[in-house]
Amino acid sequence: MVSRISLTNHILSALQTIDSNLVVDVYGGEMSNSYVKKLPALYVVYNGIKNIRSSGGLAGRSVQTLLQGEFLIFVLGKNLRGMQNVIEDVQALSQMVIEKLNGLQYFDNAALVFDSEQLDTITAGGVCIYVQKYVYNDILAEVKK
Repeated sequence: MVSRISLTNHILSALQTIDSNLVVDVYGGEMSNSYVKKLPALYVVYNGIKNIRSSGGLAGRSVQTLLQGEFLIFVLGKNLRGMQNVIEDVQALSQMVIEKLNGLQYFDNAALVFDSEQLDTITAGGVCIYVQKYVYNDILAEVKK
């Protein structure tokens, strides 16, 4: 099974290569003012894992459980020149994140895959937040009975 910590660190390392002026970190808790002090920023959060298929389990057969895990990337930006400018800036950063993470390999034959993106917040103060979802597949167990 993939180590969530190792995969999180792998994602952080990839994102840090986009721009040295970006804040790149793990996210925890509420999206408060402390997260929007230095922008632009990218925050990574492990969003959980679910069973998508199980097979086997009868006497003499192997048991295999296919899992799908999720990571969310919060893409934050700020621009005081107007709402259109902040949206354009954050969308450009968001596209760079997709280009960096979609297909990011974490094993020889496994990769992180872009799933979706949605606008989360636009504030009157010029802060814009998009949330991207990435998925990966993993095998929980393969046991010979």
